[in-house]
Amino acid sequence: MAIIGALLLLIALNVGASEVNAMSDSVQEVKKKYVQQLMAIEGVRSIGIGRNAQGEVAIIVGLDKPQTELQAQIPPELDGYPVVIQTVGKINAQ
Repeated sequence: MAIIGALLLLIALNVGASEVNAMSDSVQEVKKKYVQQLMAIEGVRSIGIGRNAQGEVAIIVGLDKPQTELQAQIPPELDGYPVVIQTVGKINAQ
């Protein structure tokens, strides 16, 4: 489920596969380090890697719906990488 969400987020952010492969391993390690902790939060549907509005490499957290109290539980950055929160809706495996 997280993989599908991450792929959808990458497409939505217009980040191609070659850009993802060019990202440093450290952002991938940061994602891997926090993915279980973030996915344990009720309402979090996906964790991915993309870019924020400033073009910086970021950890993308997808929520099933906008929730202010949920967003307060998610840090604005993880190990130096900005965190972007997006509403992705319900994700169904196909």
